[in-house]
Amino acid sequence: MKGRIEVKMQGNMKERKERKPYTPGKGKRQRILTGAVVAAFASALAIFGIMVSMERSVLAKYEKREIYVVTEPIPQGMILTEENLFDHAELRSVDAGCVPESALASAEEIDGMISRYPIEAGTLLTRGMFVSPEEGMQGLTEPVLVGFKAEDLYQVVGGILRPGDRVHIYQVDEALGETTLRWSNLFIANAFDASGGELMGSGSGGSRYNIYLSKGDVEEFYMGMDSKNLRVVKICD
Repeated sequence: MKGRIEVKMQGNMKERKERKPYTPGKGKRQRILTGAVVAAFASALAIFGIMVSMERSVLAKYEKREIYVVTEPIPQGMILTEENLFDHAELRSVDAGCVPESALASAEEIDGMISRYPIEAGTLLTRGMFVSPEEGMQGLTEPVLVGFKAEDLYQVVGGILRPGDRVHIYQVDEALGETTLRWSNLFIANAFDASGGELMGSGSGGSRYNIYLSKGDVEEFYMGMDSKNLRVVKICD
């Protein structure tokens, strides 16, 4: 009996020795340590994000974009094509921060556009400097092109007509002394010289013009030309 009690006591003492001592507050310290690590990691991520943003901002200042810049002055009313564009402009690498959103960077965008006003050399080309033929058809029902000669009109008022100009057309009744606005804000699509050559843009006006008109008004328009009672008035900006 005594031997068995001693063995049991020795076994209990061995178990007590193997047990780890309890340390008050240890779990709390571990949680604090874990939180500190997470916070440090989050701070590092935030700092990294700020550094990346700053780097991008700095690089943006040196980023380049290829934009069309005028090399030879473009006159008002000039119709630009992919062929004549390179006589007046070229692609240049420009700081991206100096380039407006409406800047023109491809010949396809410019093809067929008409300059609204004279454009000086060194100017970045933007969409607002041009008007498209499609704009001239707005508000018309089944728009068609009709041609007229200046000599077939009663009068042309307001100066030289060029492609891209807008005009009002009046009917004049000399017998009654009345002038009536018949068509407003029509678009000059093309201008031609006396020999029939298209004027793509120059300082001189043409002798024949094409304008967009609603299909239903074409007959009345030509009747007015035959009677020479139409007055064309250029709308000046």
